[in-house]
Amino acid sequence: LMSLLGPVALTVGSHWLLLTDSKRLHVLLRHES
Repeated sequence: LMSLLGPVALTVGSHWLLLTDSKRLHVLLRHES
């Protein structure tokens, strides 16, 4: 079960990081203008 959850957790974690990064960039860009 852990061997299955490993890759899934990694993909979900990376996607979540990308989402939060894009949101942060959006806020920063909005503050600049």
